[in-house]
Amino acid sequence: MSILAWLSLADTDVIFQNGGLSIVASYAGCGKTSFLANLCCSIMNDKRVLFFTNAHSTLHSVFRILAIKHNLNINLLFSDSGGEVDRLEKSLEKENIGEIIEKNVIIQDLPNPHIQYVYKTAHELHKEKPIDAILFDDIGLVRTLSDGSNYQLAETMSELKLIARELSVPLIATHQLSRTHITSAREPLLHDLSGSASVEQIADMVLFIVPQKETEYHHSGQIRVMKDRYGKRGYFYYDTAKKTNKISLSDFYVSGVDKKK
Repeated sequence: MSILAWLSLADTDVIFQNGGLSIVASYAGCGKTSFLANLCCSIMNDKRVLFFTNAHSTLHSVFRILAIKHNLNINLLFSDSGGEVDRLEKSLEKENIGEIIEKNVIIQDLPNPHIQYVYKTAHELHKEKPIDAILFDDIGLVRTLSDGSNYQLAETMSELKLIARELSVPLIATHQLSRTHITSAREPLLHDLSGSASVEQIADMVLFIVPQKETEYHHSGQIRVMKDRYGKRGYFYYDTAKKTNKISLSDFYVSGVDKKK
């Protein structure tokens, strides 16, 4: 199933609300950035997306989106081997994806941006031409005026939610999930998030990407809706193709309900 029907995750009522702040959390290296890239790829044809990425360059982000869109091996694409670049060029000749990205995807790749820069940039770009969604990777790397990691996170989240409300767009951001609970052999909970009190209080939706199985070609697990201010908690099964980073989702299962939603 496609990862996103505009605003709705996998065409269910798990909805990224206009004016809402959604947090996508997981362990380091478990697919948070790929999740955002898949969202971007799903909506960029007719929606304008502002993508803040702290971990990767603009070129890396564009290649990641193109690999998902055209089922290309992302590692071979970066190394310019295996004929992937030629395949990409042929695909671009058939579809005007390069122009779509240039027109509808605005990538900001400034490392460790200050939250006031994020606020100003989002408003200026929205004033030039309305933005339909904002993606942000990763809130833990944002600089603020506050001292102390918990205060910084609270300020960052408050400002991001303010941006979402003032521009009336969904803002989906990633955050780190601690691995400390693994030693106690239990499932991750909201309080395993860094600055969990701020996340629980301010975020409208919190999703956990929980890996469960890895094979030579795929990662799989669950995407759990841990909090949804406007909907129900539950989960999807996901499958990520290692070659392309493309994510597919199952139907949505409501927590405590046996049958599919």
